[in-house]
Amino acid sequence: MSKRPSEKPDDLRRRNFLRGLAGAGGAAAAFAALDRLEAEPEHAAAALARAAATVPQTVTEAGDNADVLIRMQADLARALKKQPAERRWVMVIDLRKCVGCHACTIACVAENKLPPGVVYRPVIEEEIGEYPNVTRRFIPRPCMQCENPPCVPVCPVYATYTNAEGVVEVNYEQCIGCRACLTACPYGVRRRQRPR
Repeated sequence: MSKRPSEKPDDLRRRNFLRGLAGAGGAAAAFAALDRLEAEPEHAAAALARAAATVPQTVTEAGDNADVLIRMQADLARALKKQPAERRWVMVIDLRKCVGCHACTIACVAENKLPPGVVYRPVIEEEIGEYPNVTRRFIPRPCMQCENPPCVPVCPVYATYTNAEGVVEVNYEQCIGCRACLTACPYGVRRRQRPR
C-alpha cells in the first residue's frame, strides 16, 4: 500500500506525540511546583533564582533562531535580576493573531478562582465591513495596568493598590464593594463581583 504525498510518515507522527507527551509532563511538573511555592512562599525567591540560572540569560545566548518561549524565558530571567522597583511589566497583544478562542479569559478565571458569571478579561467581538465583505475582529480587554491608575486613589479602604513592580492588584479580603474603582476606570475594565 503506497502512501499519499499528503500523509506524514509514521515516525513524524510519533515524534509529535512524544513531544506533546513531554510537554504535558512538563506542564504537570510546573503546576506541582507552583502549588509547592504557594504552600511555602518563603522558598519562592530561591526557587525562581535556581530556575533563572538554568535559562539562557540573553537572547544571544538563546540563539537568534531560538524558540519564542526560550527567548521569553531569557527575558524573564534578565528582568528578575533587577530590583522590583526597577521592573515594569507590560503585556503586548497582537490583535492580528487573536482568533477569539477566549483562552485568555478562561485562564484568567482559573488563575483568579472567579465564580460563575464573573469575568475580568472579556474578549470583545466586533463585526467590520459590509455584506458580503464582512469580517470579525476580536479585542481582548484586560486591565490596562495604567502607569497612574485612577482606580487606586479612589478606593476608600486601599483594597486596590499598585505593588512594588507597578502591577495593579486587588485585596479581595479588604474590598468592601463600594464600586468606586468601577466608576474611576477609564477603560470600563473593572467588574463587580456579585455576592454568592
